[in-house]
Amino acid sequence: MIRRALTRYKLPIEIESLEEGGYLAICPILQGCHAEGETIVEAIENVEDVARNLIALMREDGIALP
Repeated sequence: MIRRALTRYKLPIEIESLEEGGYLAICPILQGCHAEGETIVEAIENVEDVARNLIALMREDGIALP
């Protein structure tokens, strides 16, 4: 069995209220890392998923993380 060590990152997240309702969460240090949610918690959970996927793709492609 092969186990991979978990790596944790602390990333800044900015939250904006949207005019049409809901919230936008942005991680300014990862290009393209943003997500919406009906609540602040949902927006944060969604942007965390986006960040995980972006980081995985960057690691696969050998791109240095910020």
